[in-house]
Formats: sequence, C-alpha cells, structure tokens
Amino acid sequence: DNPDLTRWRPDLRPISPMSAVGVTFVGIGFMFYWRGKLMWLRYTGILSLLIGIGALLPFSIDYILYGSQVMAAGPHAQIADSAALAFIGMGIVALIANRRGRWIQIIEYLAALIIGGVAAVNLFGQLYAREWIYTVTGNFVMAYNLAVAFAIATITLVLLVLYRRTKVNILTRVTKVGWLIVIVLILVQAATYGAWSQAK
Repeated sequence: DNPDLTRWRPDLRPISPMSAVGVTFVGIGFMFYWRGKLMWLRYTGILSLLIGIGALLPFSIDYILYGSQVMAAGPHAQIADSAALAFIGMGIVALIANRRGRWIQIIEYLAALIIGGVAAVNLFGQLYAREWIYTVTGNFVMAYNLAVAFAIATITLVLLVLYRRTKVNILTRVTKVGWLIVIVLILVQAATYGAWSQAK
C-alpha cells in the first residue's frame, strides 16, 4: 500500500513477493559470476529454476510469502508464465556458466535472447499494446517493473558472459559519444511514449 511504490503506474500488473525474491537472487548471482564464485552462482541458479518451474506447476508458490495478501489480490498478483520462463532461463545460464563445451556459449546467448525477448514484449506490449498483450494467454503478462529488471539482467548477462570468456570489459571501450547516443535513445523513447500517451 506504499504510494511511492504504486502511484507511477498503478494500473499495471504488480510484482509478486516471490518474483521480487527471485530477481534479487538473480542480481546476487551476477555478483558471484563477476567475482568467479561459481559454486554460489549455481546455488542462485537452482533457486531461480525452482521459482520458475514452481510457478508453472498447478499449485502456486506465490502463497509462500504474504500468502493472504497475494490471495486477496487474485491471479493478477501471481508470477506470470513469461516471468517463469525468464527465471528458468536465468537458472540454466547460472548452472552452465563457465563450463567448457561446444554448445555452452551458444546456449548462454540463446537464453539471453529469449529472456530479453520476453522482457521486451512485456515492456512494449504494456506501454503500447496493452489490450493485445493481455489477450496472448491468461497469465502471460509479467509485472512491468519485473520486465524492466529482466531487460537490465539480459544486458548484464551478455556483458558478463563476454567478460568471463574474453577478459575484456566492454563498457570501458564505449566512447563518450557512444554513451551520449544511448542517453539520447532513452530520452527519445521516453518522449515518444509521452506523446503517444497524451494523443491516445
């Protein structure tokens, strides 16, 4: 009920407590990956897998945390199917990270593509095609802030995989002009949505 957490877009799907825990552990897993603590990374991957698989099973894991509040809010507050797939993808990447094999790196990038694609569909669908995206399936749409988190996680994942494989920090090679272009693109996107929202 904190207005600071709900007033920005209160009409969009809220993030469930289990999703919040899951994405927090995804972030912790990234820190372990960066520091080369692969055993701890695997543990976070297992947790992410369990959350993703559990969300797709007939019984709901959403009631483990703040069950009465989630139950009162209804299915709208539970982990979406697309979020479950993203958690499973993150878990798989954590379990295979830094392993040797012909297909390992391909699987890592493929998982990043799927997670990023799911996040992008949710982000732009909820912004520009809300009526359409809610007709995809009954429980496809994830919380908007969770989609933002998975979009950021996808970029982070690709950068970390590149760093661990090549020992090159890509961010240090981006010029000031490159960063300026990124900022301009973000501002243009914000302005475009603002204009579209007002004209709607």
